[in-house]
Amino acid sequence: MISITLSQLLLILMIPGLISIGLWWLGTVWKEHRQSLTLRQSTLRCRICGCAYPAPEEPNAISQCPSCKSSNLNEPQRLI
Repeated sequence: MISITLSQLLLILMIPGLISIGLWWLGTVWKEHRQSLTLRQSTLRCRICGCAYPAPEEPNAISQCPSCKSSNLNEPQRLI
C-alpha cells in the first residue's frame, strides 16, 4: 500500500488548483492586453486639442475632430 501523509495529500490536491488559477489569471491579463491594443488602434487622437474619437475605416483618410473641428490624418501614432 502507498503511504501518503496528510501534508502530501493536501499538497497534491492544492497544486492543480493553484496552476489552474494561475493559468486563468494569465489568460485574463492577456485578453485585457489584446482588448486595449485593439481599442488603441481603433481610436484617433486630435493633434491640436488631444480629444480621442473613433478612427475612420479608410486608411490614411483625413477626419475632422468633433471637438475643435481641426483636420487630422488617420495614421499610426508615433512615440516621441
